[in-house]
Amino acid sequence: MGRKQKYFEKNNLKTFLHILIIKMEDIPVSFSWVYPKIHSNGNCVAYCFAYIRDSKNYAVLYAGVKYNGLYSDLKGMKSKLRRTALERLYKKPIFSNFCIGDEANYFKNLSDPTFKFNGIINEKVSKKSVALGKFFMHCALNKKYSNLGISANKTSADLKFCFNKETDKYEILLNKKNDNTVFVTYGYDYKGDEMKRIVGGNQVIETIFNLRRRARFYGHNKERRSFELLKDIDESYLTQFGVVPKKDEERKFKMGDYVMDKRVIFYRIYLSNNTQAHIALMEYHDWLQFVEEVYKKPIDIQIPGLLFNTYCMGFTMGKIRTNNNEKKIYRKIAIDRMIDRPNIIDADFFDNMKIKDVRTWFGDRIGYFSEEGIGRLDYNYSIFLTSYYVNLTRYNEDLRVYGLKEDNRNWFDLLRDWFKRLIYV
Repeated sequence: MGRKQKYFEKNNLKTFLHILIIKMEDIPVSFSWVYPKIHSNGNCVAYCFAYIRDSKNYAVLYAGVKYNGLYSDLKGMKSKLRRTALERLYKKPIFSNFCIGDEANYFKNLSDPTFKFNGIINEKVSKKSVALGKFFMHCALNKKYSNLGISANKTSADLKFCFNKETDKYEILLNKKNDNTVFVTYGYDYKGDEMKRIVGGNQVIETIFNLRRRARFYGHNKERRSFELLKDIDESYLTQFGVVPKKDEERKFKMGDYVMDKRVIFYRIYLSNNTQAHIALMEYHDWLQFVEEVYKKPIDIQIPGLLFNTYCMGFTMGKIRTNNNEKKIYRKIAIDRMIDRPNIIDADFFDNMKIKDVRTWFGDRIGYFSEEGIGRLDYNYSIFLTSYYVNLTRYNEDLRVYGLKEDNRNWFDLLRDWFKRLIYV
């Protein structure tokens, strides 16, 4: 074997061992705080970031949470903010590369007031975590990079993966997801000069997996716990990092039995990619009986007409909700509005419709109705309703719309009703 071949084999072995050592080396889970100036009214906006960074190749996974409130209350909120930032780092991280400077300029840039991402807290102290926080904020709030945010967006993630405990491997998820899915957004690469958006590839994915696998909580007495097993770490261990203990059970939203009554026709429709309407609907006679049961007393409503094709509807609109508690809250809001401030509509063509067609009709025309309905009904007194006709010119449909008689209405209600009479929708 020649001298050159031995030299190359020796150096290749060194390179392999160096890479292996890097892959096995632990990386701490850290936090960074960004505090802007306190306003004259005592309010401030602060950000807490949790991050994992490899100081050798500058790769970093991070996610943050925003606090907007009184500066005096911030101290008491810090542990909760750390918890949220940590959970977002676990489920919705952003991947970036950030270099404060090469070995010769690292400490100089860290304490240089003119350097964009310096770590200066005050004139005497500068920290790497502060420099990282400034970089995270620049990518999130700077006009050119403001689409990034402070954590990954699940609906537009660049990478979805999960950790399989049985195989001890990471698995990329293409068209599916599960409860353990991690959503990653690719951020920016900055190494002292220009900012470039990171483009995905096998090397980027391997770097992300490598960061996750090596990330550790550095506890007291050199007790380290894997970040990947965050869900299994006991809460007492996490309190040493200033993280508030998580409640054992999610707080359940309590509702009256009437909210889940099967007589109520309740459904949701999508109005856009991020907005939906929650609609509660009942035929008038069923609605009146339902209201009497809810209030546990007879209700006196004087309403004109034979009421063969009359429906009462209440609704609310908002962002698309995936949390079950939030869904229940919006269901309750829609049903409460149907009870206390309904839109009451009558149309002959309802007679030929099945319930699913009536649902579709109200959903397609939801923009014509008010979330306030005809105004709040006071069931402690007799209620007198009147009606007027409206033509939906777009659909060539004639409707009979009910409202409160003048005796039941205040001046603002009368004015709104007067305008309704003048305008054909």
